[in-house]
Amino acid sequence: MFKNLKGLRKSVLLFLSFAWFGCQRVSGPQSVQAVTPALTLDRIVLPFSGPSVVQDFLVLKEYPETVFVTGLSVRVLTEEGSRLTPKEADQLLATATLSWLNPTRHAELLQLPYQPDPQLFILGSGNQEVKLPEGFGLAMRSNEPLKLTAQWMNRNPYLQPSSVRLQATVHFQRGVSLKPLRVRALYGWALSQGKLGFFGLKERPDPKVFGVECLHSPPIRNAPEVRDSLGQVFQTRWPLPPGETVNLVPADAQVQAPTTVIQAAGHSWPGLVEMSLAEVGSSAPLLRLDPAKMQVRPQTPLVLGGDRHYQFRLTHRNESPVTAIGGGTMLLYTEGP
Repeated sequence: MFKNLKGLRKSVLLFLSFAWFGCQRVSGPQSVQAVTPALTLDRIVLPFSGPSVVQDFLVLKEYPETVFVTGLSVRVLTEEGSRLTPKEADQLLATATLSWLNPTRHAELLQLPYQPDPQLFILGSGNQEVKLPEGFGLAMRSNEPLKLTAQWMNRNPYLQPSSVRLQATVHFQRGVSLKPLRVRALYGWALSQGKLGFFGLKERPDPKVFGVECLHSPPIRNAPEVRDSLGQVFQTRWPLPPGETVNLVPADAQVQAPTTVIQAAGHSWPGLVEMSLAEVGSSAPLLRLDPAKMQVRPQTPLVLGGDRHYQFRLTHRNESPVTAIGGGTMLLYTEGP
Protein backbone atom coordinates (compact mmCIF):
# COMPACT_ATOMS: atom_id res chain seq x y z
CA MET A 1 0.00 0.00 0.00
CA PHE A 2 2.78 2.42 0.93
CA LYS A 3 4.54 1.62 -2.31
CA ASN A 4 1.35 2.51 -4.17
CA LEU A 5 1.05 5.79 -2.26
CA LYS A 6 4.67 6.63 -2.97
CA GLY A 7 4.15 5.91 -6.67
CA LEU A 8 0.98 7.97 -6.70
CA ARG A 9 2.77 10.89 -5.05
CA LYS A 10 5.53 10.72 -7.67
CA SER A 11 2.94 10.73 -10.44
CA VAL A 12 1.16 13.73 -8.94
CA LEU A 13 4.40 15.67 -8.53
CA LEU A 14 5.44 14.83 -12.09
CA PHE A 15 2.06 15.99 -13.40
CA LEU A 16 2.24 19.24 -11.43
CA SER A 17 5.75 19.94 -12.67
CA PHE A 18 4.67 19.48 -16.29
CA ALA A 19 1.63 21.67 -15.66
CA TRP A 20 3.80 24.34 -14.04
CA PHE A 21 6.25 24.42 -16.93
CA GLY A 22 3.39 24.36 -19.42
CA CYS A 23 1.86 27.46 -17.80
CA GLN A 24 5.06 29.46 -17.97
CA ARG A 25 4.87 32.48 -20.26
CA VAL A 26 7.06 32.11 -23.32
CA SER A 27 8.94 35.34 -24.03
CA GLY A 28 10.43 36.52 -27.30
CA PRO A 29 9.16 36.44 -30.91
CA GLN A 30 5.59 35.19 -31.31
CA SER A 31 2.99 35.15 -34.09
CA VAL A 32 -0.75 34.76 -34.43
CA GLN A 33 -2.85 34.12 -37.54
CA ALA A 34 -6.25 35.43 -38.60
CA VAL A 35 -8.30 34.45 -41.66
CA THR A 36 -11.11 36.50 -43.17
CA PRO A 37 -14.44 34.95 -44.22
CA ALA A 38 -14.61 33.57 -47.77
CA LEU A 39 -15.82 35.79 -50.61
CA THR A 40 -16.58 34.78 -54.20
CA LEU A 41 -15.37 36.88 -57.12
CA ASP A 42 -17.29 36.28 -60.34
CA ARG A 43 -17.09 39.57 -62.25
CA ILE A 44 -14.81 42.52 -63.05
CA VAL A 45 -14.20 44.51 -59.86
CA LEU A 46 -12.27 47.79 -59.90
CA PRO A 47 -9.54 48.15 -57.24
CA PHE A 48 -11.18 51.07 -55.45
CA SER A 49 -14.73 49.69 -55.36
CA GLY A 50 -14.27 46.02 -54.54
CA PRO A 51 -16.10 44.17 -51.78
CA SER A 52 -14.49 44.06 -48.33
CA VAL A 53 -14.55 41.53 -45.51
CA VAL A 54 -13.46 42.08 -41.91
CA GLN A 55 -12.16 39.77 -39.20
CA ASP A 56 -11.53 40.83 -35.59
CA PHE A 57 -9.09 38.89 -33.40
CA LEU A 58 -6.87 39.04 -30.32
CA VAL A 59 -3.10 38.70 -30.23
CA LEU A 60 -3.34 36.72 -26.97
CA LYS A 61 -6.30 35.27 -25.12
CA GLU A 62 -4.54 35.10 -21.75
CA TYR A 63 -4.16 37.65 -18.96
CA PRO A 64 -3.57 41.06 -20.65
CA GLU A 65 -0.01 42.30 -20.97
CA THR A 66 1.93 44.77 -23.08
CA VAL A 67 3.32 43.33 -26.33
CA PHE A 68 5.06 44.88 -29.35
CA VAL A 69 3.85 44.22 -32.89
CA THR A 70 6.86 43.87 -35.21
CA GLY A 71 5.40 42.97 -38.60
CA LEU A 72 2.63 41.63 -40.80
CA SER A 73 2.52 39.19 -43.69
CA VAL A 74 -0.52 38.16 -45.73
CA ARG A 75 -1.38 35.61 -48.39
CA VAL A 76 -4.46 34.80 -50.43
CA LEU A 77 -6.13 31.43 -49.82
CA THR A 78 -8.26 29.78 -52.50
CA GLU A 79 -10.76 26.94 -52.28
CA GLU A 80 -9.64 23.33 -52.69
CA GLY A 81 -9.34 22.42 -56.37
CA SER A 82 -8.93 26.02 -57.55
CA ARG A 83 -7.08 26.42 -60.84
CA LEU A 84 -5.73 29.82 -59.85
CA THR A 85 -1.95 30.03 -59.62
CA PRO A 86 -0.54 31.75 -56.52
CA LYS A 87 0.32 34.79 -58.66
CA GLU A 88 -3.21 34.98 -60.08
CA ALA A 89 -4.67 34.66 -56.59
CA ASP A 90 -2.43 37.42 -55.22
CA GLN A 91 -3.58 39.77 -58.00
CA LEU A 92 -7.11 39.62 -56.59
CA LEU A 93 -6.06 41.44 -53.42
CA ALA A 94 -6.59 45.19 -53.64
CA THR A 95 -5.84 46.15 -50.04
CA ALA A 96 -5.06 44.36 -46.77
CA THR A 97 -5.26 46.58 -43.70
CA LEU A 98 -4.43 45.79 -40.08
CA SER A 99 -5.84 48.42 -37.73
CA TRP A 100 -6.91 49.10 -34.17
CA LEU A 101 -10.50 48.07 -33.66
CA ASN A 102 -10.92 51.04 -31.31
CA PRO A 103 -8.19 53.71 -31.64
CA THR A 104 -9.66 55.77 -28.78
CA ARG A 105 -9.52 52.78 -26.43
CA HIS A 106 -5.94 52.07 -27.58
CA ALA A 107 -4.95 55.63 -26.61
CA GLU A 108 -6.60 55.21 -23.20
CA LEU A 109 -4.89 51.88 -22.47
CA LEU A 110 -1.42 53.21 -23.33
CA GLN A 111 -2.13 56.67 -21.89
CA LEU A 112 -1.25 58.39 -25.16
CA PRO A 113 -1.59 62.19 -25.36
CA TYR A 114 -2.91 62.00 -28.94
CA GLN A 115 -5.45 60.14 -31.06
CA PRO A 116 -3.47 57.49 -32.99
CA ASP A 117 -3.85 56.78 -36.67
CA PRO A 118 -6.04 53.68 -36.92
CA GLN A 119 -3.85 51.69 -39.34
CA LEU A 120 -0.84 49.65 -38.28
CA PHE A 121 -0.07 48.28 -41.76
CA ILE A 122 -1.49 48.59 -45.27
CA LEU A 123 -0.48 45.93 -47.81
CA GLY A 124 -1.67 44.84 -51.23
CA SER A 125 -0.91 42.83 -54.34
CA GLY A 126 2.86 42.72 -54.87
CA ASN A 127 3.58 44.02 -51.36
CA GLN A 128 2.50 41.40 -48.88
CA GLU A 129 4.91 41.72 -45.97
CA VAL A 130 6.22 44.48 -43.71
CA LYS A 131 8.86 43.97 -41.03
CA LEU A 132 9.82 46.73 -38.63
CA PRO A 133 13.52 47.29 -37.84
CA GLU A 134 15.15 45.08 -35.24
CA GLY A 135 14.54 46.40 -31.73
CA PHE A 136 11.45 48.46 -32.67
CA GLY A 137 7.74 47.70 -32.37
CA LEU A 138 4.22 49.05 -32.05
CA ALA A 139 3.18 48.81 -28.40
CA MET A 140 -0.29 47.51 -27.53
CA ARG A 141 -2.16 45.66 -24.81
CA SER A 142 -2.71 42.03 -25.73
CA ASN A 143 -6.44 42.23 -24.97
CA GLU A 144 -7.00 44.97 -27.58
CA PRO A 145 -8.87 43.52 -30.56
CA LEU A 146 -7.22 44.07 -33.94
CA LYS A 147 -9.16 44.38 -37.17
CA LEU A 148 -8.09 42.71 -40.41
CA THR A 149 -9.76 44.12 -43.53
CA ALA A 150 -9.39 42.61 -47.00
CA GLN A 151 -10.64 44.49 -50.05
CA TRP A 152 -10.75 42.50 -53.27
CA MET A 153 -10.51 43.33 -56.96
CA ASN A 154 -10.59 41.51 -60.28
CA ARG A 155 -9.29 42.83 -63.60
CA ASN A 156 -9.40 39.46 -65.38
CA PRO A 157 -12.55 39.16 -67.56
CA TYR A 158 -11.94 35.41 -67.96
CA LEU A 159 -11.77 34.63 -64.24
CA GLN A 160 -13.96 31.71 -63.27
CA PRO A 161 -15.99 32.22 -60.06
CA SER A 162 -13.40 31.93 -57.33
CA SER A 163 -13.73 31.84 -53.55
CA VAL A 164 -10.91 33.68 -51.76
CA ARG A 165 -9.89 34.38 -48.18
CA LEU A 166 -7.04 36.39 -46.70
CA GLN A 167 -4.69 34.85 -44.16
CA ALA A 168 -2.69 37.30 -42.06
CA THR A 169 0.23 36.50 -39.76
CA VAL A 170 0.90 39.13 -37.12
CA HIS A 171 4.39 39.02 -35.62
CA PHE A 172 4.95 40.37 -32.12
CA GLN A 173 7.37 40.28 -29.19
CA ARG A 174 6.24 39.18 -25.75
CA GLY A 175 8.00 39.64 -22.43
CA VAL A 176 10.51 42.17 -23.79
CA SER A 177 10.62 45.95 -24.06
CA LEU A 178 11.28 47.36 -27.54
CA LYS A 179 11.68 50.95 -28.71
CA PRO A 180 8.11 52.11 -29.39
CA LEU A 181 7.08 53.43 -32.79
CA ARG A 182 4.16 55.62 -33.80
CA VAL A 183 2.37 55.40 -37.15
CA ARG A 184 1.74 58.62 -39.07
CA ALA A 185 -0.30 58.15 -42.24
CA LEU A 186 0.22 60.36 -45.29
CA TYR A 187 -2.85 60.20 -47.52
CA GLY A 188 -2.91 61.37 -51.09
CA TRP A 189 -6.03 63.48 -51.53
CA ALA A 190 -7.74 65.95 -53.84
CA LEU A 191 -10.04 68.86 -53.05
CA SER A 192 -13.63 67.91 -53.94
CA GLN A 193 -15.46 70.71 -52.13
CA GLY A 194 -13.98 74.14 -51.47
CA LYS A 195 -11.72 76.69 -53.14
CA LEU A 196 -8.19 76.14 -51.90
CA GLY A 197 -6.28 72.84 -51.97
CA PHE A 198 -4.39 73.54 -48.72
CA PHE A 199 -5.79 71.72 -45.70
CA GLY A 200 -6.98 74.19 -43.05
CA LEU A 201 -5.61 77.33 -44.76
CA LYS A 202 -8.03 80.15 -45.51
CA GLU A 203 -5.83 82.16 -47.86
CA ARG A 204 -3.38 81.06 -50.53
CA PRO A 205 0.15 80.90 -49.02
CA ASP A 206 3.41 81.72 -50.73
CA PRO A 207 4.04 78.78 -53.14
CA LYS A 208 7.80 79.18 -52.67
CA VAL A 209 7.33 78.36 -48.99
CA PHE A 210 4.34 76.02 -48.89
CA GLY A 211 4.40 74.62 -52.44
CA VAL A 212 1.42 74.26 -54.75
CA GLU A 213 -2.05 73.05 -53.82
CA CYS A 214 -3.31 69.54 -54.37
CA LEU A 215 -5.46 68.55 -57.35
CA HIS A 216 -9.09 69.66 -57.55
CA SER A 217 -11.51 66.85 -58.33
CA PRO A 218 -15.22 66.34 -58.83
CA PRO A 219 -16.75 64.31 -55.99
CA ILE A 220 -16.15 60.57 -56.39
CA ARG A 221 -18.88 58.32 -55.07
CA ASN A 222 -18.06 56.41 -51.86
CA ALA A 223 -14.54 57.85 -51.72
CA PRO A 224 -13.15 58.24 -48.17
CA GLU A 225 -12.94 61.90 -47.26
CA VAL A 226 -11.70 64.30 -44.60
CA ARG A 227 -13.06 67.76 -43.80
CA ASP A 228 -10.90 70.64 -42.54
CA SER A 229 -11.89 73.37 -40.08
CA LEU A 230 -13.07 75.57 -42.97
CA GLY A 231 -15.58 72.97 -44.18
CA GLN A 232 -13.55 72.02 -47.24
CA VAL A 233 -13.73 68.36 -48.28
CA PHE A 234 -10.70 66.37 -49.42
CA GLN A 235 -11.15 62.90 -50.94
CA THR A 236 -8.49 60.19 -50.97
CA ARG A 237 -9.23 59.37 -54.63
CA TRP A 238 -9.03 61.41 -57.80
CA PRO A 239 -9.53 60.88 -61.56
CA LEU A 240 -6.68 59.62 -63.73
CA PRO A 241 -7.27 60.58 -67.37
CA PRO A 242 -5.21 58.70 -69.99
CA GLY A 243 -1.54 59.51 -69.59
CA GLU A 244 0.36 60.75 -66.54
CA THR A 245 -1.14 62.54 -63.55
CA VAL A 246 0.89 64.19 -60.78
CA ASN A 247 -0.69 65.19 -57.48
CA LEU A 248 1.34 67.38 -55.12
CA VAL A 249 -0.30 67.22 -51.70
CA PRO A 250 0.75 69.74 -48.99
CA ALA A 251 1.69 67.42 -46.12
CA ASP A 252 2.53 69.60 -43.09
CA ALA A 253 -0.74 68.75 -41.32
CA GLN A 254 -0.14 65.03 -41.79
CA VAL A 255 3.59 64.89 -41.04
CA GLN A 256 3.13 66.75 -37.73
CA ALA A 257 6.82 67.66 -37.54
CA PRO A 258 9.13 67.60 -35.70
CA THR A 259 9.44 63.86 -35.86
CA THR A 260 11.99 61.17 -36.73
CA VAL A 261 11.19 58.53 -39.36
CA ILE A 262 12.60 55.03 -38.86
CA GLN A 263 10.80 53.32 -41.76
CA ALA A 264 8.17 54.03 -44.43
CA ALA A 265 5.84 51.74 -46.36
CA GLY A 266 3.38 52.61 -49.10
CA HIS A 267 0.28 51.33 -50.80
CA SER A 268 -1.44 52.21 -54.05
CA TRP A 269 -3.54 50.54 -56.71
CA PRO A 270 -2.33 49.65 -60.23
CA GLY A 271 -1.05 52.67 -62.15
CA LEU A 272 1.34 54.08 -59.57
CA VAL A 273 4.66 55.29 -60.96
CA GLU A 274 6.06 56.60 -57.69
CA MET A 275 5.19 58.31 -54.41
CA SER A 276 7.58 60.41 -52.37
CA LEU A 277 7.90 62.79 -49.46
CA ALA A 278 9.99 65.88 -50.13
CA GLU A 279 10.70 69.32 -48.75
CA VAL A 280 9.00 72.11 -50.66
CA GLY A 281 11.40 73.54 -53.23
CA SER A 282 13.61 70.44 -53.36
CA SER A 283 13.67 68.09 -56.32
CA ALA A 284 15.39 65.34 -54.32
CA PRO A 285 12.89 63.27 -52.30
CA LEU A 286 13.53 62.42 -48.68
CA LEU A 287 11.60 59.14 -49.09
CA ARG A 288 10.73 57.51 -52.41
CA LEU A 289 8.63 54.42 -53.13
CA ASP A 290 7.58 52.74 -56.37
CA PRO A 291 5.80 49.47 -57.32
CA ALA A 292 9.11 47.58 -57.22
CA LYS A 293 10.00 48.90 -53.77
CA MET A 294 7.10 49.83 -51.50
CA GLN A 295 9.16 49.92 -48.30
CA VAL A 296 12.20 51.98 -47.39
CA ARG A 297 14.35 52.21 -44.29
CA PRO A 298 16.69 55.24 -44.17
CA GLN A 299 20.30 54.35 -43.40
CA THR A 300 20.09 56.83 -40.54
CA PRO A 301 16.82 58.00 -38.96
CA LEU A 302 15.24 60.78 -41.02
CA VAL A 303 14.60 63.92 -38.95
CA LEU A 304 11.70 66.06 -40.19
CA GLY A 305 11.98 69.57 -38.77
CA GLY A 306 9.06 71.62 -37.56
CA ASP A 307 10.42 74.73 -39.32
CA ARG A 308 10.17 73.15 -42.78
CA HIS A 309 7.31 72.43 -45.17
CA TYR A 310 6.64 69.12 -46.91
CA GLN A 311 4.86 67.72 -49.95
CA PHE A 312 3.53 64.23 -50.55
CA ARG A 313 4.02 63.65 -54.28
CA LEU A 314 2.12 60.95 -56.19
CA THR A 315 2.57 60.14 -59.87
CA HIS A 316 0.27 57.73 -61.73
CA ARG A 317 0.20 56.61 -65.35
CA ASN A 318 -3.04 55.42 -66.93
CA GLU A 319 -2.33 53.27 -69.98
CA SER A 320 -6.01 52.76 -70.85
CA PRO A 321 -8.08 55.04 -73.11
CA VAL A 322 -10.65 55.73 -70.36
CA THR A 323 -10.38 57.66 -67.10
CA ALA A 324 -9.35 55.58 -64.09
CA ILE A 325 -9.19 56.35 -60.36
CA GLY A 326 -5.99 56.97 -58.40
CA GLY A 327 -4.93 57.14 -54.77
CA GLY A 328 -2.05 56.31 -52.47
CA THR A 329 -0.96 56.15 -48.84
CA MET A 330 2.45 56.23 -47.18
CA LEU A 331 2.75 55.08 -43.57
CA LEU A 332 5.61 56.65 -41.62
CA TYR A 333 6.88 54.65 -38.64
CA THR A 334 8.31 57.33 -36.37
CA GLU A 335 9.97 57.44 -32.97
CA GLY A 336 7.60 57.72 -30.04
CA PRO A 337 4.78 55.71 -28.44
